[in-house]
Amino acid sequence: MKQVQVSNNYIINIFLILSLSQFIVSSAKANYINNNSGKYLVLNLGKSIRKIGEIEDISFFTISCEKQNNISKIRGKSGVEFGNITLLSTNTRYLNYNQFILGIYHNILFGQDNLYLSLGIGGYLKTKRTERIGTYFTFSEKISIGTKINDIVVELYLRHFSNASMSKENSGQNFLGLSFSVSL
Repeated sequence: MKQVQVSNNYIINIFLILSLSQFIVSSAKANYINNNSGKYLVLNLGKSIRKIGEIEDISFFTISCEKQNNISKIRGKSGVEFGNITLLSTNTRYLNYNQFILGIYHNILFGQDNLYLSLGIGGYLKTKRTERIGTYFTFSEKISIGTKINDIVVELYLRHFSNASMSKENSGQNFLGLSFSVSL
């Protein structure tokens, strides 16, 4: 059985994420009492993939606060996202990937609430440079398919982070995961 080592950094990051999410939820509820406000709290969970079928020991855990909007009559959603890219195993090869990220994004939606396709782009700051992304700033592209089940929106996503060749290190990082959204 594989044993998981949890670092103090990881525990501190989880505490920060939970604290910030509590602040966002309480702020959002104070400002947007109406559940039909189009504001959502989103939990994103994912695993790093290098190529098809090769899943790495790097996990993606973020929380977003987003709002539905229409830009030029195109249905979409914009948000602020913060969280952690972290190693959840004893594999020391990926230790330098433990990092905190913070960013903004916009997604456009095609389809209806019961089934839709989403395409998005965002800009992010991260706490470390790695051999895959050699800058503290990175872009994110995301494609997802989603549906609404009762009061929860569930998305399956594929996400790519890279720095658009702003540095020599730009092979990027990909994540496959699930998002769960609840109305505020």
